[in-house]
Amino acid sequence: MAEHTKLDRDFAPVRAFNTRRVHVTAAGADWELLVDGARFFDTRERKGGGGAVDLVMHLWRVPFKQAVKMLREAGA
Repeated sequence: MAEHTKLDRDFAPVRAFNTRRVHVTAAGADWELLVDGARFFDTRERKGGGGAVDLVMHLWRVPFKQAVKMLREAGA
C-alpha cells in the first residue's frame, strides 16, 4: 500500500524493545512511523492504530470500507 518504505536501522527504542522506526511514502506524503507488531504510531501526527485496515485508513485518508477494498485489491 505504500509507495516506498525504509527501515531506520539506527533507531534505538526507548520503551518497547521490538519497536522499529519506518519512514513511509504514500499518496504523495511522508510519514515517520513507530511499528511494533501490528501496532503503529505516527510520530508527527501523534496518532496510532493497530492492523492493516487502520494503517491504510491513516496513510491514504480513506474510510473503513475503502481501506478494506484497497487491501483486497492489493491481495493482502
